[in-house]
Formats: sequence, C-alpha cells, structure tokens
Amino acid sequence: MDEPILPKRLQGEKYNATQHKHIVNDKRYHKGKHQVNGLVYDWKQMPIKKDKKGFIHVIRSPKTPEESYIVEIVIDANVSIYIEYLKKIPSKSIRKFVAHVLEHHTPVRDVDNEYGTIAAAGKRFDPTSATVIDYVPMGENNSKARGQSTNFLKTGSTDVHEVFSESGTKETYEAVIRELRKKGNTMKYNNSKGGKFDVIASYSVSRNLTNSLHLDLNDDSKSFAIFYVSSGKHTTKTWLLFPDYGIAIEINKYVLISWDGSKLRHCSCTGSDESSNTGSVYSLFAAAKKDVSRYYNMKQRFSQKNHHKNLQKGDTVHVRERLSSMKTKFDYTDPNRNKCPTKFMHRPATVTKIVGKVVSILFKGKLKNEDESFEVSIDHVCRKQS
Repeated sequence: MDEPILPKRLQGEKYNATQHKHIVNDKRYHKGKHQVNGLVYDWKQMPIKKDKKGFIHVIRSPKTPEESYIVEIVIDANVSIYIEYLKKIPSKSIRKFVAHVLEHHTPVRDVDNEYGTIAAAGKRFDPTSATVIDYVPMGENNSKARGQSTNFLKTGSTDVHEVFSESGTKETYEAVIRELRKKGNTMKYNNSKGGKFDVIASYSVSRNLTNSLHLDLNDDSKSFAIFYVSSGKHTTKTWLLFPDYGIAIEINKYVLISWDGSKLRHCSCTGSDESSNTGSVYSLFAAAKKDVSRYYNMKQRFSQKNHHKNLQKGDTVHVRERLSSMKTKFDYTDPNRNKCPTKFMHRPATVTKIVGKVVSILFKGKLKNEDESFEVSIDHVCRKQS
C-alpha cells in the first residue's frame, strides 16, 4: 500500500494522518520496537459488513460453527500470513494455561490508552541476572501458583505443538522447531510412547487486547498463535491488523494465525459492533526470543576448548559464573540466587589485563560496583563473536 490506514487515537486524543506521521517520525515516542506507545486504532476504524474502512484484504470469521477454511496471504517469497479458522474451541489444557497465566503472572505491558491484558510464560532472558529463567508468579504467597505454572506450561505448550503439527502450516512449524533445536532454544518433553519432542520455549497470552502498532524485534521465529472466544454468547471480537499491507483479520471464533512479528508491523483492536461488550477474546502466542537464543549460543561456546583463544586486552568478552557465587566473587547479591542457584550468568565485560590464566575484567551493564575491576579464571571467559 502507498498509504496504510493509520491509527487515530493517542492517549485518548484523535489525530489525523498528517499529525500521525509527525508523531511516528518523532524519535521521542519510539521505545525500540518501531512503536508509538498508546497510538491505537479507534473501533470506528474497524471494517463493518458493507464497509472495509479502507482496508484492502478483510478476512472474516466463518458465519457458522460448522465452517472452517484456510487463507494464506503471501507478502513476498519469505514473508506470509497463515490463517486457519477452526471448527472447535482449543483444548482444555490450552485454555487452563491461558487462564492461569492471566491470573497469576505479572502483566508485561501497562501503557495508557492500550487496553486488555498481556502476560508471558516459558523462557525469558533476565538482563539483571544475565541468565535465562522461567516466567513464574512472584511473591511469598504464590508458591502454589509457581508450581502450577510448570505443569500448565507443559500441558499447554504440548497441545499447541500438536495443534500446529496437525495444521496446514505443519511444514513451516516443524522447520522452525528444527532450527530452534539447533540453537538449543526449545523445551523437550516425553510423549506417551516414551519418545522425545521439542516445543517452542517462550509464550505470551492476552485477553481483549488493543495495543499499538509494533514490530517484535526480539522474536527469533515466526509467531504461532491460537485465538479463541469465551464460550457461550459473546459480542466482543478482535481485529488483528497488518496496516502496511491493508490486512484486517476478524477474530470472532477459533483461529490459528502465523506470521513473522519481527518483519510485519501489527497490532490488535478489540471491541463490539453492538451496544455492549459481552465475553472475551483470548490468545496464546508461541515465539522464540533472540536474547534466549544468544544465551544458549554462549553456553555452547563455553563448552568449546578454544573459547578464550588469542584473548587480548580491550576485548569484549562474556564472563560465566553461577548465580549462587556472585556475592562472594563479585560482591553482588543476585535477585535470582535462591530460585536458580546453579544457573550460570553470561555477563558482558571488557578485558583490562591478562596474567597467565588470570584475567582482569570490567563488567558492563547492570551490576553493583560496575566500575570496579575483578579477577577471574580464563576458563570463565569467552570472547564475544564479531
């Protein structure tokens, strides 16, 4: 499209196309995701039965529960959007997983003029601890919920794996799993026959989401998403939008959608064509994360014999140490030391001196006494790849 349909509402105020371009080009509004926080679509901009409202490709939900169909929109040779409407609601395991995460996990976005709830589960890279941990409920009174998170993650992600393994995008999904397996960025489970299978390691869930147009630049795979509506009567629905290509996808029942969120700007708008909203629209997204893949790549490189070969003063390196040892080694009390004591941190640093097998380093980033030089074994240092 020469001129995409643009969102018109920022912090509750309406904007025209000229004002929108000024806002989008103002770097003060950007938060690293090609995103203007709070700049969302108004429900009146959404397509209706006899008016596409400027969108070119409007994909509508089936009219009856018995209908199902597949649409694939090809943007170019490497970018497409896969849409498969389903006849039945996703499994109870998926719905329980979504409900648990929404109730017990901390929401990951709280932005004025963006609506609904979004929370995460599975693997994430924690920059404070410089390691990969699981999203789990926090707080002293959430020990039971923390234990349940592991079980719900296993059963829910297993069912997501089965759904996409049986879908029309099976080949693409399995190719993504193979690539992530090479990077070490999957979770492995056993099936009922004793065999192992891999699933995507990171998930997001949402309810009634209206968010700003963005790219998911940390995604390391396509998104594989399941959308569904609450059982019983509902009037609420969501439009998933790709405005750069004039695409609007109606979510009014059960649908699988897959796309590359790091390449296609997208957002959601949720509301109702009727006088009141009844019911909810839920989603479960599976998409690997680049920072998690980078951590596992560094872990693999530490296992190689020559990970510190030709080390020189001034080199940027990663330093490895267990979280439980951070206090004694670096005078740093890591917030995850009790939850994940055996986890290794891989923290960036600069080499200041090398004497035999002892390396003096200066840490970068989030670490107490970050201006202080520390001595570490050369075996705990890995050169950063160029």
